[in-house]
Amino acid sequence: MNNKFFQYIYIFYGRIILVLLFAGFYLSCANQLPPSGGEDDKIPPKIITSEPLNNTLNYKNNFIYFEFDEYVDRRSFEESFFISPKPKGKKEFDWNGKSVRVIFSEGFLMNSTYNVVISKGLKDIRAGNQLTAPINFAFSTGNMLDISSLAGKVYAENYKNVYVVAYILNKNSDTMYNPSKFPADYITQTDEKGFYKLNNLPVGNYRIFALKDNDNNLLYDKDFDEISVLPDDIKISDSLSLSNVNFLLLDIEKKFSCTDYQNFYPVDSSGLLYSNLRNNDAEIPNDLKFYFYFKSGLINKYDLAENLTLINFQTNENIKLVFNWLSDTLVELILNEHLLNLTNYKFNLEIKNSNIKFLNYITFKTAGERKYVKLSGFVENFSVKNNPVNIYLYNSDKIFIQYKFQAISDSTFFFKNVYDGNYLLFAFLNPENINTYKKGKPYPYVPSDEFIYIDEPIKLKGGMSINLFRLRLGSFGN
Repeated sequence: MNNKFFQYIYIFYGRIILVLLFAGFYLSCANQLPPSGGEDDKIPPKIITSEPLNNTLNYKNNFIYFEFDEYVDRRSFEESFFISPKPKGKKEFDWNGKSVRVIFSEGFLMNSTYNVVISKGLKDIRAGNQLTAPINFAFSTGNMLDISSLAGKVYAENYKNVYVVAYILNKNSDTMYNPSKFPADYITQTDEKGFYKLNNLPVGNYRIFALKDNDNNLLYDKDFDEISVLPDDIKISDSLSLSNVNFLLLDIEKKFSCTDYQNFYPVDSSGLLYSNLRNNDAEIPNDLKFYFYFKSGLINKYDLAENLTLINFQTNENIKLVFNWLSDTLVELILNEHLLNLTNYKFNLEIKNSNIKFLNYITFKTAGERKYVKLSGFVENFSVKNNPVNIYLYNSDKIFIQYKFQAISDSTFFFKNVYDGNYLLFAFLNPENINTYKKGKPYPYVPSDEFIYIDEPIKLKGGMSINLFRLRLGSFGN
């Protein structure tokens, strides 16, 4: 072989090596990869610096710049970045390692305050650590910064994708405030406990919603999302800071419903009959509502209604039962009078017919007087006097123990015998006297009832008499 042949071989393989080196360099630049090694990363990303800084005045550039302390997932940032009010034109993300420049093609309006939110969806790429609370900051293109704010809590089962969105009521058509079709003017996200704050709001009237945005498009889709409506629109005046503007994304009645037999009712040995009582239960409240569920087929509602009895062991007296059928297989038993304290009772169900022979009994003993609490308080209504107010107490440990009281505003409410334990309190103004909390509607707009929800358990110890506190309603938005 001559030297020319080896030259060709050298050139051929040299070109391949160059191509491979170039491809490796290109891929390393194109793919965002964190450095390997080191201890497990459990800390979410942090902003080292930004431009503009929080509360900057007279900002003239057309971009917002962030530098993070670690590599972040670029898509999560782009989906988590919000600015209010929304600038006109297109938005572009220009990445460089751990930093990003968000460029707005038409810049920002003069003499305007902008609020920037990076939601909890932002995560790093090394371990997927997400923010535990949204990042908020503001800047102004003029020499003044709007400083009014609005804060409160959203009550929900969980706080993934829960936002508070605000519409400025300055448009000609009410359809522009339809959250199913038009994005809000201002937006923020709750923290892990449901607290939120809308900062740097300009003076004006606002319609505000809490939105659980399951499909992540910042619009309300009734098939996927949940929404909460306030009792009224909010007026923001200069330098005003409103607090306790709260939203209810919980369905309180459903949350404390006693109809979920599979989760709450033990079954008897036959596997046919469920009840919220166990045989030989003790210290049962004397006003407890009893629930029975049976599998359809062998037993039917008529079998139960005709053959179920409740007997006082000590007097052998039959206790009258009222059957409230919640379905063909689930019944709530209501007693015309409270059971006696420290007394043994027995539910007896004996069915003898051509289809089935079934015998079941449940014995239980009621609690003594020292297991009960006398609880009172005062209801204030700052708007309308003598307005009905519904007050509900829910035992947070025993779902079947609940108490309801309807008070008239500016008067005392009183629960005579509350079984001791931990309780949540829910109260709402009930001007229509329909005994059901009115949730309202986002569009066409219908306001909700004003409410108070105390979700930190109130600890009640038996044998005590407690004057709890004042429930203040009717001052919403003031």
